[in-house]
Amino acid sequence: MKAIGNRGQLFSLDFLIAMGLAVLAMGMLLNYFETTTNVEKEARVQNELNIVAMNASALVLEDADSKCPEGIFSAQGYKVYGCAIAGPGNSGFGNIKKEDLMIPDTFKCDISWTGGDNNDCDDDPSSAGNIASVERIFLERSQSLAKADYEKCAQGQSCSAYTQNTLTVKIWK
Repeated sequence: MKAIGNRGQLFSLDFLIAMGLAVLAMGMLLNYFETTTNVEKEARVQNELNIVAMNASALVLEDADSKCPEGIFSAQGYKVYGCAIAGPGNSGFGNIKKEDLMIPDTFKCDISWTGGDNNDCDDDPSSAGNIASVERIFLERSQSLAKADYEKCAQGQSCSAYTQNTLTVKIWK
């Protein structure tokens, strides 16, 4: 008869199952880290877009403040924010340049308001991925302004001195 040598079992079934579970756990852990990294990156990009859009909308309204009739209110301690002047010869906010609104060259923008838009910032956002959109309500003067009309408008009552409009700023890369 032939002598049978000492042959041992190289791997046990328990060891194979444990190694399979360990590889599966490592894969799940790497997938989790990759997912959270991508989510954080997307959040940073969206936050950057939101900041640029909020800043641009504030600068549009700040530019409009220079067109508002401040003289009659400054003596009484009032300052009129977020308004534009309507009527012949006035075009709302006019053509504000991208650089005036601190929008970087790598960003695209679309700025519009009720009854008008901005020629320097009128890109088409339909093919964009992430878009930051800010809508702000502003008042447009439709007649000469009196303090009583301004206070009625500020309290949310019906007023005829101002027309309420919406400014929409969209920013994307």
